[in-house]
Amino acid sequence: MSGGQLRQRDVDIFDAGPQLGTLQWFAITTRSRHEKMVVEQLDRQRIESFLPLVKQIHKWSDRQKEVELPLFSGYTFVRLIFGSPDRLRVLKTYGVAGFVGMGGMATAVPEAQIENVKTLLANQIPMRDHPFLQIGQRVRIPLTVRNRSCGSGNQSVASQAFALK
Repeated sequence: MSGGQLRQRDVDIFDAGPQLGTLQWFAITTRSRHEKMVVEQLDRQRIESFLPLVKQIHKWSDRQKEVELPLFSGYTFVRLIFGSPDRLRVLKTYGVAGFVGMGGMATAVPEAQIENVKTLLANQIPMRDHPFLQIGQRVRIPLTVRNRSCGSGNQSVASQAFALK
């Protein structure tokens, strides 16, 4: 095996599937502009949720106003045990389109990634929108491998280009 090749067992991009019986974060898709309403409904159902909001100045011809908009338009996060009745309650919530995942299986979002977003928001790190991706557009996804020989954690060592379909 050459130095540039990665073995499948070494690749650790994200936690693949939900771990039954474990409280985990999941991304859910919402109807357009329903993110805040979905979070309010989940709060009333006592389901933990997280909607990252950013402040922006919107200007009209006669005024300007600071508004809070979702950082990830059309998405919010819920924390639950995937096999619990809460999963069905989330899916039945008005405005929820479904869980984000692959092959019909929801993908858990690592706790560290949620904490990183919370830290960015708390420290008011400047952020800007990224233009929407187009079908056929090439994107580069950095691959992260876990270096088990030293206790320093993950290191980005390669990237792979993909075309969106």
